[in-house]
Parts: sequence; structure tokens; C-alpha cells
Amino acid sequence: MSTLLCTFNVNNLFARYRFGKTFPGDMSGKSKIEDPDRGYLPVYNLSNWELFNQTQRQLAVKSITRDGSVLPDILCLVEVESMLALRKFNDDPALLNGAYKYALLIDSRDFRQIDVAILSNRRILNVRSHVDDRDPNNPQEYIFSRDCLELEIALNDSGSQKLTLFLNHLKSKLAESQQEKQNADARRKRQAEYVRDLIHQRFPGSAFDNELFAVVGDLNDEPESDPVK
Repeated sequence: MSTLLCTFNVNNLFARYRFGKTFPGDMSGKSKIEDPDRGYLPVYNLSNWELFNQTQRQLAVKSITRDGSVLPDILCLVEVESMLALRKFNDDPALLNGAYKYALLIDSRDFRQIDVAILSNRRILNVRSHVDDRDPNNPQEYIFSRDCLELEIALNDSGSQKLTLFLNHLKSKLAESQQEKQNADARRKRQAEYVRDLIHQRFPGSAFDNELFAVVGDLNDEPESDPVK
């Protein structure tokens, strides 16, 4: 069974919502909010939510599907703010139209709430988050502001054939000063080294050459850069 794997940075899905003034399902009205700047999130309903910049979302779908000619079996996404945004992207008839059976996202520590996520038509067998892993060089800090999301995917119905993914969004190159750039580059390299070490821990010895795994996501650097190498 062949499997098509795709990784794509969707650049902030940003689920927009209409605030409700009472908690969804409250028939008594006792939960009513008087402050016009506050409210409750509505219950999950596609009509209650929209994604920021619908044209950009449609262009992302055209890119991912090669203008509708192919559908990746496994779609690894970067900059997805919530499970609701992920499901909206998948379920919306104007976007992926419910193309994927399985969806998974774990909240990160990024202050913008951008997470890594996966949509898949191959069964997800196991998941391990590294969002709470500490930086070996500085135990006071977390190594990832997003995550290195480790996923074991079944490539056949029985699950005897598996692919392990290490889904990343490494440190951005965005910096306003030379010192910030140096700090960002150094952190990205530490993150890359940490991912490398994770792989060797999961696949020691001959398993490294015989098991199926892939490092995917947004590595935020050029192919010949020190961290990516």
C-alpha cells in the first residue's frame, strides 16, 4: 500500500467566532454576560465559525491537493491554533470538505497559540508530545516553544506496517537585531539536535536503518544550514 505524505505551513488559520452572551444550552439565562466585550464561545457548529482570510485557505487547499488532482494520505500542518480550527479546515465544504478521518492537535506554549497538527486517512496508533521537554543546555527553559509531535501511523489495516513522524515547527528566523538572530539560530540548532537524539533513542542500532520514520514540518532554515544538516 503506497502512502502520500504532505507537510504544509498554513500560516495562521485563526478561527473567528461569534460570541454568545449566555453559555450555550443555558435555558434560564442566568449565565448572561453584561459586559459587551465579553461572551461565551458558541457550541461547535460550522456556521458559527470562519477561518481568517478564506481566499488564502482555499489557495492552501489548492496547493496541498495540486489543484484538486490528488489527496495526501497524511497531511502534517504547521500554524494551526486549535482543534476547532483544524476541524473547520477539514470539514468546511469550501475547503477540504471532510476529506480526512482522523485529526490530532496538542496545544503548545507558543504565545500566538500556533501548533503543529495532523490530518490523516491512515490510523494514528500512538502519540507522544515533547512540549514539556526541557532544554538540556538550560533546564529552566523548554526546548520547543511549539512541539516535536511524535506520531506512529499505521500504513496497513492491521497496523503491522508503521511510519513514525516527528512533526516540528522549529525556531523562527525572524529577528530584529544581530544578537536576536544569533540567539534564534542557536536555539534552532539545539532543537534540531534534540530531534536527532530523539530519533536515535527511538531507533537504536539496526532499527535506524530498517524502520520507517520521517522528520516533517517547518524547519525554518535552508537545506544547507547548520541546524538542518
